[in-house]
Formats: sequence, structure tokens, C-alpha cells
Amino acid sequence: MRIWGNNRGAVLAEFSLAFLPIAAMFTVLMEVSRYSIARIAVQHAASVSVRACSVIQEPQYGPGSKEGVDGTEADIETAGKMALKPWMDSNTLSDVTVDCPAQGDPSGTDEATVKASYHCSIPLGGQLVCGTMAFTSINSTNGSVSADPTVPIETKARMAHQGSRYIIAE
Repeated sequence: MRIWGNNRGAVLAEFSLAFLPIAAMFTVLMEVSRYSIARIAVQHAASVSVRACSVIQEPQYGPGSKEGVDGTEADIETAGKMALKPWMDSNTLSDVTVDCPAQGDPSGTDEATVKASYHCSIPLGGQLVCGTMAFTSINSTNGSVSADPTVPIETKARMAHQGSRYIIAE
């Protein structure tokens, strides 16, 4: 009868049962938050890239345009990658590409596409973002993950071409 009256470990058992789902929910929330912020950063990079595309890219005005005045496509890609530099330095994003096709119509719009690979880093939360069984094994000595789960992010942005010709009515 003495065993049934002893409830000294009841609080610890109840805490363990309540803590595990809360900890799991916290890790999922952390990874989903990191992924959402990374998507916003890639969208910002697309906005920066399309701005660079509309200003830097050589306008297609035809035979009267000056050569060597405008920048190159490498400058447009650099602008997009510089917007993501903190994310690339922390290995959260990799394989960043910026695409801004040449604009033929000076009164049209430019469109930039930025693609990146997002690296999940929180094992339990990453399974929701990067897919089930994304993390195959964790090294017990240094804690490194043998698989590198990633999910692609692709965003587009549009902007009016800055080389537009405007007719001013008098």
C-alpha cells in the first residue's frame, strides 16, 4: 500500500509528457520561421535584381545607342547576391542564381528571377519544411548531419524599365 501513496515522481512524469510535444512544436516553429524569413530575403533579392536590371542593363534602342555606357549582366547578378550575402555566409542559402532577360521594349517592364537552395538546419522542424526523413543520420562525436536537406526557393519581381521614353505634352 505504501507504493500507491507515494507520488513524489508524479510532477516529473507529467512534466516529461507535457514537455516533449511543446519542444517538438518549438523546433517546427523555428524551422518554419527561418524558411519564411529566407523566402522574404530571396524576394528582396529579386526586387534588388530587377531594379539593377532596369537601370544597369543595356537598353535596346537600336543603332543610336552608346556602347560601353551601361553595365553587364554580371553586375545584375552581383546585386542580387549581395542582397543575400548574410544568408549565403551562414550557409542558410546556396546555389543562388539571378536571371534577368534582356528587355527589347524600352517602355515595357523588366522581370528578374532569383533561385536559391534553402538548407534546413533544425532536425525535427526541418522534416516538415524539407520533407520527411530529410535528416538521415547525425554524427555523435561532432553533431554533424550526414545528409544536407535543401528545398528550392524561386521568386520573381517586375519593374518598369528605367530606359522608358516619355512624351511630354506641351
